Amino acid sequence: MHESVMFPVAYCQRCGSTQLAGRDLDASGAWVHRCVRCDHQVEPPDRRFSVTSVTALGYTFDEDDGGCGGGGCSSCASRSS
Repeated sequence: MHESVMFPVAYCQRCGSTQLAGRDLDASGAWVHRCVRCDHQVEPPDRRFSVTSVTALGYTFDEDDGGCGGGGCSSCASRSS
């Protein structure tokens, strides 16, 4: 993965540390941000981390080009015929 790729991060109170953050819809349909690790709602990300920095947080990236299950997209059982 190229080092110029940046990931949103936010401080998670439940985890007690900075974690990757993702967007989600709450029960009312409003956008919220959640910790990727524990799903706790967090403040909107105010920083972006590089691949190296995210790896230092303990996340890993699978560089396998085989896709899901290593067989690529054509091996997916849920694909349309």
